[in-house]
Amino acid sequence: MTTKAEVYKNTPLEETVFEMQFPGNPSVECKRDKFYEKIKNLYPNILVPRVDGKKALALEPYRFQHINGLSGIMVAINKIAFYCKDYKSFKIFKKEVLRIFNIFNQLFKITNINRIGLRYVNIIPFTREDNSIPLNNFLNIKISLNNFINDELNQLSLLLTKKLILLTMLVNDCSNSRIPDFFGLIFSTK
Repeated sequence: MTTKAEVYKNTPLEETVFEMQFPGNPSVECKRDKFYEKIKNLYPNILVPRVDGKKALALEPYRFQHINGLSGIMVAINKIAFYCKDYKSFKIFKKEVLRIFNIFNQLFKITNINRIGLRYVNIIPFTREDNSIPLNNFLNIKISLNNFINDELNQLSLLLTKKLILLTMLVNDCSNSRIPDFFGLIFSTK
């Protein structure tokens, strides 16, 4: 049971996604209707992927959207994901993820997993001050590039728009460094 202390009234999360990728399994494509039968009471809206010719249709996920439109399930031949745009708490989110993934695993018996990911988008509300974004009120960005700026850093970029702040670093060879090959931070400023 979730207590009031575990529910966030003003959560900064705009969207949260939990995704599991696995080796392609043709039975997912063939028995998608059986999965839908088990979830359609809460997720009745079917959003069929559009074909653009760049990806195989089986790799594009079908979306089964919740009645309220604020959450849903994405299913393709090699992945399943649950997304939520009305995040209340991790306990509530986790409970629904486990419920959905258990239904999926009962039908498709996924035994190998390639990747598991938990992604989220934070919203940082702000008011412009003198026609500027007051970044100092929200972010304390200090970047020290002393150890690898001459040899390993390939690109450093900062993009500021009205709706987005994006900071990325691209490194050619970071086998000896403490940062990943590609590092990015995205802040939405809706």
